[in-house]
Amino acid sequence: MVRNKKTTLNISSHPSYSSIVPANLLYANTILHDSAPSDLKIEDKANQINTKSLRNKSEPKTQVKPPNLINMNNLYPMLSNNDFPSNSFVGSIVGSRRTGKSSVCESLLCNELKDRFNTYFLFSPTLSGFDTIPNNHKFRNLDLLPNIIKKQQDAVKNNIQVSKLKKKIGLTKNQIGHIEKDYIESKICIILDDLMGEGSLKNNKLLNKISTNGRHICSPDKTGMTDMSFLILSQSVSGLDATIRRNSDILLASRLTSKKDRETLVNENMILDSSRGGISMAYNNYDEVTLNRDYSFIALLNHKSNKSKYANYVRQYQANMNSFQDVKLCGDKDDWDVEKPFFDFC
Repeated sequence: MVRNKKTTLNISSHPSYSSIVPANLLYANTILHDSAPSDLKIEDKANQINTKSLRNKSEPKTQVKPPNLINMNNLYPMLSNNDFPSNSFVGSIVGSRRTGKSSVCESLLCNELKDRFNTYFLFSPTLSGFDTIPNNHKFRNLDLLPNIIKKQQDAVKNNIQVSKLKKKIGLTKNQIGHIEKDYIESKICIILDDLMGEGSLKNNKLLNKISTNGRHICSPDKTGMTDMSFLILSQSVSGLDATIRRNSDILLASRLTSKKDRETLVNENMILDSSRGGISMAYNNYDEVTLNRDYSFIALLNHKSNKSKYANYVRQYQANMNSFQDVKLCGDKDDWDVEKPFFDFC
């Protein structure tokens, strides 16, 4: 009896094959090769038939989620006060209209950044929202911003001079105590909201300088009594100048409806692996966080030096709407007695 030769891939030689395939399939694989015995027993032939029918049935495949998408709440904890830089910083909050940008900003100021600042200024053409800030601390344009920065630099210089006086030899404790009274504690938070419509967020030399060097305004003062941080709100990623985006120490974004904005955000901040799988992973992680709940924001801690994995610098955030109702972040009675001006449409 002459057997016809048949060629097939001998997968039984694979080291892991025997651990996942039944023994009868292993034996059946050998009968298709020249080494197979010429006289098969009846039960072996039955196994061969069963093997052929089993081989035609595809085993169900178990879909395994990428490791970064499993148990997202553990991988991406909620944003906390420890996630912000200890010194002055520049932060950006991006979200489409009515996605809660202002609420997120106020929630941060009343919770994660509580007690960090003692003065707040809002720059916004509409002056809408932010009932936590007195009206005389709100401005429609950036005309007064350079003056505020200059005053803060004067406070820094003052504290440096006071520190030098304290180091003089021969001063008594009373003299040192008297000198220390000259320190100025000035911790300012600047909020820039809805300036995109005025064209003020793109190609603005002052804001670009702030984004690159703003954190150094108070750095010469080693007393820790001065701080000047900036929070920039925009309806779109493309509305922010590239210099501002790339120099933001922390960037929060909601679910963006613009595909271009999503691509810009992910490509600039979330691709750790340039392979096709790595790019897909970046978009999946963004979707998982921003679609997790209503008004969910993804927080990217770009000031972190270690970004070997998403858990190092990716957080999630949702505004605590009840935490800033009837809160007055700064100002005295006279400040709060100032009426809010009407919006000028002309």
